[in-house]
Amino acid sequence: MRRRRGLTLLDESKKKVPVNSLDDLPSHNGFSMSEINDALNDHNLVEHHILWANYLSNQTGYFKSSINLDIYLPNGYIFALLSPLHWTLKYLKEQLFKYVKSWIEEQGIEPDDYIFSSVGDNGELLELYDEERSLDAVHMFLPFLILVKRNDFAQETELNEKIGLIIDEPLKQLEPKLNPELKNFRLELFESIKRADDERGTSGTFHYAFPEETILPNIADRVFSPNIHSEVHEEDVEFWWYPSLPSDADQKAMQALKKKVERSRIGIEVWYRENEESEQGISVGIKEIFDKTPSDIIRCALNMLGKRDNPAEFILQVVGRNAFVTLHKPILKFEYIRSCFENYREPKLLLRRKNVIFAQFPPPPEVFTPSYIRADEFSRKYPCTTKLKPACFWDLDQVLSIIIRGISNIQEYDSVKLYVKTILAAGRHILDSQDTAPVASNSFRQAAINFNVYMKDVPESAQMCFLLYSASKKSSADDEMLAYMNVRLFDWKNMFCQGKNTFYLRPPPKGADVASILLLPCGSNICHNSVRLEVEFPEVPGRELEFPDWEIIEKFSQFTRCRQVEEEENNVLEPILRDSDVLEKFLKLRNELDGSKLTIDDQNFLWDYRLKIQELFPQMILILADTPLVYSCREKLCEFYNLLNTWPQLYVDTAIELLDARFSDRYVRAFAVRHLDKIIDNDQMQLYLLALVQCLRYEPYATSPLADMLVRRALMDYKVGHTFLWLMRSELALFSEDDPMCLKYRFALMCEAYCRGNALYLNSMTKQVMMVNKLTELSTLVKAFSKEVSSKKLQAELVDCVSGMQNMQSPLNPCECLGEIDISACKVLGSAKMPLRLRWKNPEPFSQLTNPVHEIIFKNGDDLRQDMLTLQVMRIMDAKWKNYNMDYCLTVYEVLPMGENIGMIHVVQNCATIFQIQCASTQLGSTFSMDQQLINKHIYDLCTQDKVLNSKKYMECVDRFSFSLAGYCVATYVLGIRDRHQDNLMLANDGRLFHIDFGHILGHNKKKLGINRERTDFILTDHFLCVVSHGKDDFKGSYMFKTFRESCAQGYLVLHYHRRFFLALFKMMRCMGLPELQRDEDIEYMYTSLQYEKVERQSILNSFFEVFDGVVKHDWSTTVNWFFHSVKHHK
Repeated sequence: MRRRRGLTLLDESKKKVPVNSLDDLPSHNGFSMSEINDALNDHNLVEHHILWANYLSNQTGYFKSSINLDIYLPNGYIFALLSPLHWTLKYLKEQLFKYVKSWIEEQGIEPDDYIFSSVGDNGELLELYDEERSLDAVHMFLPFLILVKRNDFAQETELNEKIGLIIDEPLKQLEPKLNPELKNFRLELFESIKRADDERGTSGTFHYAFPEETILPNIADRVFSPNIHSEVHEEDVEFWWYPSLPSDADQKAMQALKKKVERSRIGIEVWYRENEESEQGISVGIKEIFDKTPSDIIRCALNMLGKRDNPAEFILQVVGRNAFVTLHKPILKFEYIRSCFENYREPKLLLRRKNVIFAQFPPPPEVFTPSYIRADEFSRKYPCTTKLKPACFWDLDQVLSIIIRGISNIQEYDSVKLYVKTILAAGRHILDSQDTAPVASNSFRQAAINFNVYMKDVPESAQMCFLLYSASKKSSADDEMLAYMNVRLFDWKNMFCQGKNTFYLRPPPKGADVASILLLPCGSNICHNSVRLEVEFPEVPGRELEFPDWEIIEKFSQFTRCRQVEEEENNVLEPILRDSDVLEKFLKLRNELDGSKLTIDDQNFLWDYRLKIQELFPQMILILADTPLVYSCREKLCEFYNLLNTWPQLYVDTAIELLDARFSDRYVRAFAVRHLDKIIDNDQMQLYLLALVQCLRYEPYATSPLADMLVRRALMDYKVGHTFLWLMRSELALFSEDDPMCLKYRFALMCEAYCRGNALYLNSMTKQVMMVNKLTELSTLVKAFSKEVSSKKLQAELVDCVSGMQNMQSPLNPCECLGEIDISACKVLGSAKMPLRLRWKNPEPFSQLTNPVHEIIFKNGDDLRQDMLTLQVMRIMDAKWKNYNMDYCLTVYEVLPMGENIGMIHVVQNCATIFQIQCASTQLGSTFSMDQQLINKHIYDLCTQDKVLNSKKYMECVDRFSFSLAGYCVATYVLGIRDRHQDNLMLANDGRLFHIDFGHILGHNKKKLGINRERTDFILTDHFLCVVSHGKDDFKGSYMFKTFRESCAQGYLVLHYHRRFFLALFKMMRCMGLPELQRDEDIEYMYTSLQYEKVERQSILNSFFEVFDGVVKHDWSTTVNWFFHSVKHHK
């Protein structure tokens, strides 16, 4: 290598032309020599390159296909390289490193450590991060590149390695797989990161990671008094349904709770330490807590303790948990406090010093700008080419027509006649359908297809479905679907799919019909051995066709609206009055679940009353947006879009349902996300996060408002973000790389964005992932050993990796910290999959008062997604019940899938299964046949000390048992949970009953010899009713039994009222691919259990009571089932 003193150009004949002096070139003007001097720090070299630059800019006779570059290397040498101008910077660097390989090996450097820099044509120093750019698109002022080490390379490398560990794929391997749409998605996600970083709190209690205790919503937030308007409103219907919930429902609920607390003589126990390191403390009990805020509790506690500390220096922490009670709200609005009182428990709080706590939540570092963002910034500043402005799609004045040029790869169908059905649809609503003539597979020629749809009327959400059929000799109804493919007519940039295209079809799912095919993902089959279809769409030569932007849509809508005003003035609508036919029709249509089944008259009725729907029944947007008529022409669609801009606020349930697969229109989905983002708080976000993550599967394109909202909200609240990351990570293991929608890469990029925006806690996240990876390895290892020695092997292995298994946040719950692992208590359970049961100490101060340890079951080999879904739906049910002042004391423990057939389960402590209680009983024969008094006696014994019954404790336990039994009776009935034997029912020491293991839902019964093992709709045996009636033998006529029966009915009514949401939720969750939730038939069970068609209150109650009484009457079948379970599993 040598320093060059002159320059060389190539002319058209590739002849070298030397340039060595100023006389060879015209004079140079307009260059900042000081800037170039500073950039290159080589005066002689700069002089010669300026000669070259002037010469090249003033000559036209030289062929510019190659360039003789001088590359300044880090060791001070200059390397001359003749480079074709089409080479990218990335390829140039690869070639350069091949030439200087020996020197690189000596220095121990990697190509990724370095980038090129140069001087731009404006004298600016360029850092060329965009390595996909070709040399002819680099705006170099000089034919000179400097190879420089990136100052931030070490930081970016470390960050990328951690992100790669979390998403389970190195970013270097992921990046080459990204298509242009995904690359753009990645850029948009970084904008979401920056917005979240600007909006989130970064200090004190406003810090985005500060764990505030959950706040309960006001009771009956959605129930109002009758309005004074003449026409019926949505609120009126709700008031008719629940007239027992007046506007003062919150006040009445507080009065009932106050009586309950006074009877129990409990208050809030507040602990105090002299300093934060002390393990000793003193406590006071505060009885007068109603209407008090956390600040009031702090002042009261310090006064009672006689401390002179400043109350403003303290905050309240929940004992045993990393959660705090700080907001200026009534203390009973906090879920932990309220739940304790409802369950006769005394809340325990600890006074913590703010300066110590706030020091644990430092401000996050500035978001690191990765190289792909810098490359994009360079590309935007120096665009490679100038494209022609796209033509407007609405400028095409013709009907939509396509030409099928040919079909190939159909040798297996040579013996039958084939035809192609081509469907134009808006989502699942068919706008038109045309068939080619049936011909032999080897005789197919091109076919022109003309749709009865004007191109201006084709909506942005339009898709074309190609279905290959074999023609039956009998009738068209017997035609067999052989292959299919859906394609969106507009891509992620809103550009029309014009010109010639080749598609590869997919085999249809078993039993699929046209309606279900339209809901399947769009995209060609990656396998090119399948049926190939060549299609030609209309095109504008040399220009792209773009769907009109919002400005054009709005102008057109205003234009058409002026024409419609006069027509509407002549079309007077009947008012919506009580007991009127119009209201009856509204209420009927309000419950419609499938807009494609609406009659033409119903569709016209909804469209005529669209303004009334907007004003009086805004939640009926679900039906209006699912009406085929809306998408039939651009006049209606554009007006509908304009209506969305002024639509009243939606409920959370409504907005989430609009994100179902039925709604593929991007404007509708953006509208739903806009309303959802406005109304949903962080606690509700966690509640519905599983559903929202699954809704990402229904987004037609990677970049979407839903993806933006989820990433942004995850970065603005750490609890939401923690759950979001693990849900997304568990999905990554389930996607295949041949997915036409690239869902695996979408989810991976969203995980990457979350990690980049949450760098403050990235080490914590990587430690959790490494622990899960290690546990997966250990669980596989111990399966090779017998059950007798597997636990000892597990403990021996844990000794070697103890540092990576402790002192971290729990993956199941960010409000729980895992302290030192108790290796001696860790063991392998004896079930078939040999799960690991692990125990950690709780490091929170005074945790011995509540929960001194944390226990987790790690499973490898079971799909926990169905358990997670069931428990999450129960959590939603519990939240809705609490909205109506119904606390059923549910024990909804955490279950978290973490990959394919691996996951964690939170262990509820101080409890036993009914079977364990049964086996531990000393009653003769109770091992196989349970005595009616067995459970009641067990609770009685728990409340007895030194042979003296604590009557108050017993009554509280029975109360908890009764409420929890009622809640689970209703929930398991509605969800159709089966396989309810004694090992799947647990009883806590405080009396709470709860269910575990949800392997069979939606009425899927386990069978023995073809016979259903369970004959009742839910589990309610005499053993349970005996406890409800406080041990009385004749319990069915008791007041307690009647109260329990009514409690079940009230809980059922709440779920019936929200029946639409629960059905829609399960329909959305079909995309999870759970064995018992895949078809419409699976959801039919809930359609029946929720009595969807019924609206009359008494009729609904009568039907439920009929089911309830039938369960009580036939409890013998459950007893028989339990007997055989006992015989089989007794050891």
